[in-house]
Amino acid sequence: MFGLPVWIWLILLVVILVAIVGLFAVRRRRPPTRAMPPSPPQMPPQEPMGPEGPPPP
Repeated sequence: MFGLPVWIWLILLVVILVAIVGLFAVRRRRPPTRAMPPSPPQMPPQEPMGPEGPPPP
């Protein structure tokens, strides 16, 4: 079409299809509701204790 070989368009179509199918598969297998809650609670407690550390003398 735009001067590119046919095999390039075929590869692009396959990559796009695989990406779309992969996104749907991940969303169906791992719902975002279950993946999101565990991560936020773990971050806040580590931030204040790690960077601050013991108070300066």
